[in-house]
Amino acid sequence: MVLTVFRSRLREDLGEDGEAKYVAEATALVERAKTFPGFIDVRTYGSPSGERVTLVWFEDEATQRVWAEDPKHQTAQTRGREMYYSWFHIGVYSDVRAYDWTLEPPPE
Repeated sequence: MVLTVFRSRLREDLGEDGEAKYVAEATALVERAKTFPGFIDVRTYGSPSGERVTLVWFEDEATQRVWAEDPKHQTAQTRGREMYYSWFHIGVYSDVRAYDWTLEPPPE
């Protein structure tokens, strides 16, 4: 399994309209990612400081790479740099070891 960790912060001058456009574009991009072979899951979290973290899982590096090289995904990355983000960091990680334990079904 391969995990992409996308940490970001939106520009302070984005405004409500800009943030609404960002949310619409990000939502569409997530829906597109879900259609790619090897896609497993995506989760997004935010902090009070304004930092956002999106976690995206793919089956393996090859399927993650297809997503990374998707032209619409790359266009969205360019728009993000030009219009939305003040900062971001992307890391791609492979399982070295993974363990699961569940007392009850995990949260959705």
